[in-house]
Amino acid sequence: MPSSNSTQEPEPKGRIEIDGERCKGCQLCISACPKDLIEVSDRLNAAGHYPAVPKATLLCTACGMCWQVCPDTAITVYRNVKEDNA
Repeated sequence: MPSSNSTQEPEPKGRIEIDGERCKGCQLCISACPKDLIEVSDRLNAAGHYPAVPKATLLCTACGMCWQVCPDTAITVYRNVKEDNA
């Protein structure tokens, strides 16, 4: 039975994964994220680019805006789906 405790963390709606080797660091996803949950890595990838990396992933709504603007298809969006036990 779910707890009614108001201090309980909300369950994440989804998450993203960014392929750091495929990303060329254009930062379009950073501008597109309505929750400001993507930032630039401080590490270079093999191609010499600073790729985007997700931050605060528990707040991600899996809206897909980052995925839509990525020209390198480096982003995968995963949405959590609640199953009905009816």
